[in-house]
Amino acid sequence: MSESIIQIQHLNKTFGEGPTAVHALEDINLDIRAGEIFGIIGLSGAGKSTLVRCMNLLERPTSGSVIVNGQEITKLKDKDLRKARQSISMIFQSFNLLMQRSALDNICFPLELIGVKRAEAVKRARELLKIVGLEERENAYPAQMSGGQKQRVAIARALATNPKVLLCDEATSALDPTTTLSILALLKELNQTLGVTVVVITHQMNVIEEICHRVAILDSGVVAEQGDVAEIFSNPQTDIGRRLVYPNGVQIDHLPASRVIRIAFNGGSSYEPLIASLAIDCGVKVNILGADTRNIDGKAFGTMLLGLPQDDMEATRALRYIQAQPDITVEEVPNHA
Repeated sequence: MSESIIQIQHLNKTFGEGPTAVHALEDINLDIRAGEIFGIIGLSGAGKSTLVRCMNLLERPTSGSVIVNGQEITKLKDKDLRKARQSISMIFQSFNLLMQRSALDNICFPLELIGVKRAEAVKRARELLKIVGLEERENAYPAQMSGGQKQRVAIARALATNPKVLLCDEATSALDPTTTLSILALLKELNQTLGVTVVVITHQMNVIEEICHRVAILDSGVVAEQGDVAEIFSNPQTDIGRRLVYPNGVQIDHLPASRVIRIAFNGGSSYEPLIASLAIDCGVKVNILGADTRNIDGKAFGTMLLGLPQDDMEATRALRYIQAQPDITVEEVPNHA
């Protein structure tokens, strides 16, 4: 197991005082491992952006500690904090590029701030433009670039100081689905080739599904649950977890009054046709009343609601067959006997 690179301990953030105070974050505890892609997801207003800004002290916590690479940055003075921030870069939804600077000069900017000589900064910027696939656009200004290109420049700029951590605050929210996938693929590649730890803040579960190893679900400033992405997807433990993982989940109350079972796919092969096998091997047909499943790296996760045959013997045969399958759990839905 990798060692921790970010530890957040009993972190609280309150805006304002007295009866009008807003408790944005309450007793947050997270442990992010070096070299992983860690996702933080929640609905609007859950406190995601406040949390990520507390990780590099753009927002100072009201209480609690943030430890990055073994150093408690919440205790650092301004000069030491500025130096520590060189290892924690950030990219934003709105790109935050300097409009009067070319792509090359945008990437040079953080290097200029720490006193790197121009020739060395230009060399580094060109290396990064090549890494993000924009070596032919070094003289282009932000107004001449697409959203995806601007975000690639922002990523290159964030990498200029060789950070150990890349914080991504809704970095794909302003992009179309195809561009989003290309940016996520780039982040995944940077994680693998450079070893940079990536923290992804998002309200989009498909972003978590696409690249994250582990995830924390934030709800009204509190961590509702956290764990491996596969675990959370296969068996969310909280109401907010179920809402995020299965946004189109079937409402049980709307199902016909018959014997209904819920099956959960827990990471078995996506290529095993359960319903077809049931019909072929047992001669039993079931009704699919609802499904919310997804394929992650060739493995199936999610749930399916099945209506069993009226005939008790057929229903029992189908239930036993499904229960015997690996990586599947089964439960009967109450009040539908």
